[in-house]
Amino acid sequence: MQNKKTGMAAFFGGGMLLVLVSIVLALITATVQHKYGLGKDGARLMIRITAAVSMILFMLLFLSGALSRYRPGRFSDWVADNRRFIGLSFATSHLVHGGFLLSLLLYGKDYFLSIVRWDTIVLGGLAYVIIFMMVFTSIWPVLMQRMAWLKPFYFYSMYYLWLIFFATFAERAWSKPVTYLPYVLITLAALWLNIREVRNRKR
Repeated sequence: MQNKKTGMAAFFGGGMLLVLVSIVLALITATVQHKYGLGKDGARLMIRITAAVSMILFMLLFLSGALSRYRPGRFSDWVADNRRFIGLSFATSHLVHGGFLLSLLLYGKDYFLSIVRWDTIVLGGLAYVIIFMMVFTSIWPVLMQRMAWLKPFYFYSMYYLWLIFFATFAERAWSKPVTYLPYVLITLAALWLNIREVRNRKR
C-alpha cells in the first residue's frame, strides 16, 4: 500500500502534472466548445472555468509553506516537491484564461469593455507580467541566484496575485453569492493561514 501511494504521488508529480493539467484544460475546452460552440457563451464559460482552475493551483502555491507546517504529510510533501510544476500549471491555466478573455475582442471593443473594465486590464496585465517572470525563473532557476532582488519581489508578488483573485471573486459575490462567496471565503482563509505561517517562521 505504501509503495502504491508513493508511486501515484510520483506519477502525478513533476512534468507529468503539467501534462495532465494541459490535457484536462484541452478536454474541458473541447467539451464546452462542442456544447456551446465558438460564440460568446462558450468563451465566457471557459473564462469562469479557467479562473477557478487557476485559483486552485495558485492556492496550492500560496499555501505550500502553511501546509507543510500545519498539515504535514504526503499531500503537503507532494505540494512542496512539485511547487515548480504547480506554478507552471497555474501559468498554463491562466494563459488559457487570458486567451479566452482576449477572444471577446472578436465581438467588438465595446462588448469587450462591457465585460472587462480598464482597471481590470491594467491590474490583470501586471499580474500576467509577474506570472511570466515567475515562469522564466522557474525554467531558468539560475536567475534567482544572480538577481537577489527577485526573491523579495516574488514574495510580495504572491500577495498581489492573491489580491487579484480576491477582488475578482469578491466583486462577483455581490451579485452571485451562492456561486462566488465560497471562493471569497477560501481566499480569505488562505491569506490568514499564509500570514500566520510567515509570522511563525520569523519567530
